[in-house]
Amino acid sequence: MTKPITIVTAVLQNQKPNDGKRPRPEQREELLRRIVHQYGKADIILLPAGFYQTHGHLTVKREEKEVGEMTKTIQGILNKEKSDAAVCFGFDSDKDQLAFAVNKTGLQAAARKFYHPKSRFALADDFNGEELGKKRTFEIRGKTFYLAVCFDVKALGKRIKGAEKKPNGVDAVLSLIHIFGKSINKEGVERGQGFSYFIRTIAGASLQWGVPVFASATFYKWNGAKFPSGILCKKAYYKNGCDSDLKNLKNDKVRLDKAVREGELVEAEPESAICKEYVLE
Repeated sequence: MTKPITIVTAVLQNQKPNDGKRPRPEQREELLRRIVHQYGKADIILLPAGFYQTHGHLTVKREEKEVGEMTKTIQGILNKEKSDAAVCFGFDSDKDQLAFAVNKTGLQAAARKFYHPKSRFALADDFNGEELGKKRTFEIRGKTFYLAVCFDVKALGKRIKGAEKKPNGVDAVLSLIHIFGKSINKEGVERGQGFSYFIRTIAGASLQWGVPVFASATFYKWNGAKFPSGILCKKAYYKNGCDSDLKNLKNDKVRLDKAVREGELVEAEPESAICKEYVLE
């Protein structure tokens, strides 16, 4: 019997409202070290979009260089912890939003955002294209995982840019989302996006493609621990965007109503991570 696959969604939390400032790379690396130390036996560790950031536009040469450096850093963390996990993380520049999967042997998958409503980013040509010569899917023990970058998961649910039908063989979507929660606008007023939007977005993609969707994001001044970060949504449960009773979202082969390890906190500064562990059989 094939061993079940464990997916850890690391939902980041910052107790201050979003002021546009991001943690330094070394702070994010320290948080990742702590997550891998605690969850290194998992098969997948899912981090948010924009986990690493840079400025300007990424030429192919610059992208190869910077992603290569991040890959080496993550490989070092995984090897030190003797972890076989695939770490999925987001990387943003001013014009690029990307996602990558890295394990201790190197880069396994790469994805460029393919959908954004205002199109101010350099987008992929389609929802299944390659990046840096890598597919946006990767396999673990016969299961195939698809990387979606922020608004991509909304496109899957809305059937935008040809994404109405999942590629053959995809068993789950890994959705790396940017930010939810309280932000400070130009007038200094706090405003926020509701958690229902987070749930509806990933539920719609799950319903359309017929596979579970696992997601991570950074939440500002809101506690995301009580909301699921893994959903399998079927028509029987889908009402007005998503069933309000998320406990009904069950499947014999996927534990999504209750994570195996529910909402454990990995603390760091200035952020912490709420980590939930799901099982895919």
